[in-house]
Amino acid sequence: MPNLLTGEEDNEEEEEAATPAVYKQQAQEGWDLTKIFTIRELLKSKPTMCHRANDGEVNCGLVACCRWESPMSQAPWNTCLDCQLK
Repeated sequence: MPNLLTGEEDNEEEEEAATPAVYKQQAQEGWDLTKIFTIRELLKSKPTMCHRANDGEVNCGLVACCRWESPMSQAPWNTCLDCQLK
């Protein structure tokens, strides 16, 4: 039986090429997952919102599901799953 490509090999290369420089820099800085928000925290009337970048100013409009922190950054990065995967 021939070895069929699943397409995953190409996707990995595309994802690396599509990754913004900001996220590559964050990965190099050594970010640690410090909090996963609970269901109660997610359902609050004013939940913690996602920051598209760790500058704390750009908001994607979704509720953050977790918090990442780096010793090289003063502000934590609260992120939703969508932005975290970008």
